[in-house]
Amino acid sequence: MAELYQISSEELLTAEQRQGPNPILRSNVTWLAIVLQVGFLGSCTQSVYMFRNYPGDDFGAFIFSLVLLVLSSTWMATNHRFEPDKEQRRKNARMELGYCSIQALAALLTTHFGMGLVGLALMLGVCLIYVLYINPKFMNCKFTR
Repeated sequence: MAELYQISSEELLTAEQRQGPNPILRSNVTWLAIVLQVGFLGSCTQSVYMFRNYPGDDFGAFIFSLVLLVLSSTWMATNHRFEPDKEQRRKNARMELGYCSIQALAALLTTHFGMGLVGLALMLGVCLIYVLYINPKFMNCKFTR
């Protein structure tokens, strides 16, 4: 590869270390984690509602959705490690905790009142506000194309 690009092998090996993580890739991975998390939350909500109202239904769908929700939420939370400023990282963690609390409240309301698609639309609306307004303005995490 060094011959192909006409650079030294040492420069090829250390180029990634000097540049650091790719900010475009990092922001898009964060965006993907947030969207997956709200999708799996909606799936869990629907599974709980169905199991509660139709006890004979398969509880395995809920467990599967719950595992995916936990994995996507963990992925979403670990994206804070890319923030170099520790104070900003703490602020981001608090804001994300608030976002997750609002989403959990929306999920509980959806499950309790059987809101179905209206509840999913509420969760997606909260997600869009978080991704398009709060993240870029307050969390120092501008999403790029």
